[in-house]
Amino acid sequence: MIPAWATVDVPVKRRGDTVLSLTFKNPQGSTINLAAYAGRIYCDVYAINSDRSRGAKLGAAVITEVSLAVGRLDITFPRAVTALVDLTRGAGYDLKFDEPSGGLDIYRLDGRLLPSEGFTEVP
Repeated sequence: MIPAWATVDVPVKRRGDTVLSLTFKNPQGSTINLAAYAGRIYCDVYAINSDRSRGAKLGAAVITEVSLAVGRLDITFPRAVTALVDLTRGAGYDLKFDEPSGGLDIYRLDGRLLPSEGFTEVP
């Protein structure tokens, strides 16, 4: 069983890649085997409207299954997505698990991308 919902806000540099490394643990502190979710974990990024509602989809984050048997995965917010994040409002994201038992999409993590401007240009 995966723990209940959590919220994590992530600082990002606009036009840069940002990686969020996660390890899922149960309330006793033991890692959770997520192997059944291989290829079934998704993360989308959305603009935040002025009324705080969900705006247009900015893109998808990349899920890297580091070691699902011990609950480890990375979420990469790629530069193509972070370049679209509004500096004043940020953006929202959520991590969704497609339940292997059938039919359910369970949201397990959400938060905001909190952008700051990157100034170094790569030639």
